[in-house]
Amino acid sequence: MFRATTSRFPTTAEVKNESGVPWGALLTPLVSFTPDESGVFLQKASSGLSRHGSSGMQGAPKARNSPGPSLRTRPPVNKPTAEDIDRCNACGAYISRSTRMVAVFWRCSICGKRNDLGERYTSLVDGLDRASLQELSADFFEAEVERDLESNGSGYIYVIDTCGSEETVLHLRDAVMASIEMLGEDDLVGVMLLGSETIALLDPYQSNPSNAPLFRRIGVVKGGSCRVRLQAVIDPRRWLRPLRGEGRACIVAGLKHVNRSSTKRPRRNGGDANESPCLESGLKALFELWEGVSELTKAVRCFLLLGKRYLFKGLGISVLRASQQGEAGIMVDCAVLDDDARPPLPVAAVMKSFEPLVRSTGGSFILCENAKAIRDELCLSLEKTVALDGLMRIRTTTSFRISRWHGAGLAQDPQVDDMFHINLQSSSHSLAVMFEFSTSDGFLAADMQPCVQLALKYREVRAGWPTRRLLRVHTLQFTTDQSAERVRREADPEVVFSLLTRSVLEVARSVGPDAAAESMRTWLTVLMTKVSNSERKSKKNNTAQGTAFIDRVSRLVYGLCQRSNLSDPYILSRWENLPPEWLAAAVYPRMLGFTAGEDAEGIYGTQPRDLHLALSSMVDSALPLFIIDAYTKVVVYLYTPSASVHAQASFPPSEDSAPMQVVRRLRRSRPIRTQLLTLRHGVKEDEAVVKTFLIEDDEREAGAVVLNMSDQPQNDPVQEPASAYDRFRREISGVVN
Repeated sequence: MFRATTSRFPTTAEVKNESGVPWGALLTPLVSFTPDESGVFLQKASSGLSRHGSSGMQGAPKARNSPGPSLRTRPPVNKPTAEDIDRCNACGAYISRSTRMVAVFWRCSICGKRNDLGERYTSLVDGLDRASLQELSADFFEAEVERDLESNGSGYIYVIDTCGSEETVLHLRDAVMASIEMLGEDDLVGVMLLGSETIALLDPYQSNPSNAPLFRRIGVVKGGSCRVRLQAVIDPRRWLRPLRGEGRACIVAGLKHVNRSSTKRPRRNGGDANESPCLESGLKALFELWEGVSELTKAVRCFLLLGKRYLFKGLGISVLRASQQGEAGIMVDCAVLDDDARPPLPVAAVMKSFEPLVRSTGGSFILCENAKAIRDELCLSLEKTVALDGLMRIRTTTSFRISRWHGAGLAQDPQVDDMFHINLQSSSHSLAVMFEFSTSDGFLAADMQPCVQLALKYREVRAGWPTRRLLRVHTLQFTTDQSAERVRREADPEVVFSLLTRSVLEVARSVGPDAAAESMRTWLTVLMTKVSNSERKSKKNNTAQGTAFIDRVSRLVYGLCQRSNLSDPYILSRWENLPPEWLAAAVYPRMLGFTAGEDAEGIYGTQPRDLHLALSSMVDSALPLFIIDAYTKVVVYLYTPSASVHAQASFPPSEDSAPMQVVRRLRRSRPIRTQLLTLRHGVKEDEAVVKTFLIEDDEREAGAVVLNMSDQPQNDPVQEPASAYDRFRREISGVVN
């Protein structure tokens, strides 16, 4: 759940600045943990699977044919509820493994105050082993909060745009019908249709398989507001109908009659075709219904399915955050078509206009090549476990505190500084926080050991499962160090880069992509300057740890500045929530080379080699097969000059071969559908695709010259470095020197 940029915290602000390492942490609150035989929870480092089993990322789940399926049940687990666990009377922190116990008291690891042992822990005084209690035997524990008695299901709202072509509308309708089959009996469903000038709400109690459905239509005036309030047209408690009994059949029956004419009304002349007044007014009216919706369910997922491309200008952030902090948590996912048949409005402009709506609620974009693909993507999104109506608190010892934070679906509580209202879209959804010292003294010798506790209370929502209120707590203590070199040596380059990337994305949104890339290059220059100065002071040159850290971070920064499009809102929304390893693969793809086998049966070796993203690295390795992991795509590339005749004849590799086993592990671990490409050398189209991943290669003509950034005269040319990445490093080094 919690990964700091360095395992050694700097003792003072001076040490922190000298190290060049940003002081903060990456938070992944829903990361999967599994209990071992002793009940201790262990983190699944890169599985990407929820604790309910496979995430089903490689294909949409099959719809269940039988109507009204019962909710799936969870195996009983013998563990306490959140109310059974002791909390500090002074700061509210939870008891943990780092807690010190003396007689019948325990001392809080956050504030140091003494507390009486609760009933659950009095047996420890009589010699009971602490390992018997999960909250005292591991840094992480999870407990269930007492269930709500009113409702055990979640709400699902489908907003269908009927302004597209008839074929598109039918595909959107079919996608909704397929996704409803995945839901449980206690889940509630509401359907809203958006036309050119009319909003229609499906009345599920007036729709059944034997009669025509009833759509309650509301007109929209020129200013973009509804002629009447939705509450006056239909009661929210009637619009959201549980799927139990005939509920599922009635809603599906109503959806079968959805088409372009469901909201048809003559369109007035004039107006911008790229703006939808019904979209603006419909969503505004939808957010006004929460008072009634919260009486039925505390967790709502809203799917906005666009049949055309619009620019969205409504719903201020204040409205969205108010809904998050209200009685019901809502997450908005937006499906956008990315086909070439819908000019002139580019899909990037559409997503940029919807980004405040999606990002502030913790949702995601569902980008589809065509309307037919929306069904699979929608079902795939429902299969994920999400957190809604979450309340997160990050407690720290008094010597330091949170200074900044970054993340989608995150809103600070207006009354408590270290408390946040939050929605999380998957088990890999990551957030970032930056630390600062509370005083100029830093960590004094008499202070408590630095400690951080992340506590998250949320509603767990997954299609077909009962909604649960859960508590997750992760407590970590850290050592301190007065040496900037040791602080930097213990830094995790991927976590450091991931933390910086979130700051860069904020710059990209507010200022622009060029300023964002320049800020990253500036940080790298400053870091290398501080490393150089530190080496001069210690009279050491290029220690192994320092060289590895700088090289890894440099390549990630180079990949971010050269390969990414920081103006693309889809990339911004995707990258912002990725954990460090996946973000690194997206920015700087990993290339693995496989050796040739010793016999005919073992065509490829089982120990791949890591290579740089350059053609020269591929050629010099003399390896026959390469795998390039670019997060959304995995490439299997056969380099025929180094491949045997047998390998060429057996391409693509068999499913049980070592390379394909690596591919399967990579694809299973992703929360998105990963595209697999099998390419070979000698095919011009394939070589062109591979070239797009080799970002270290220089696209300019050989023999070109560049002016050095050092103190040499401008008319003194120097030989061009071997690759574009070498030139990038040389430019940075020139500034440092």
